Amino acid sequence: MSKHSCNKIWIHLIWETLGKQKVLTKSARLKVSDFLYKYPKEKNIYMKINFVNADQVHVLIDFSDKYKC
Repeated sequence: MSKHSCNKIWIHLIWETLGKQKVLTKSARLKVSDFLYKYPKEKNIYMKINFVNADQVHVLIDFSDKYKC
């Protein structure tokens, strides 16, 4: 195995409300988005994007090794 190999692992997480009901209000979406922005920073996790809808939440996280490619 090469000493210069690296792995890029992207995880797309999706949470959905039961029955895809649009229950997340604008203020709730802002709170969720704010939390999803701050939490990965505290845990030293690289999050490329978070997107919060009224019925879904999407997060794209990089789970690569500690050496960035």
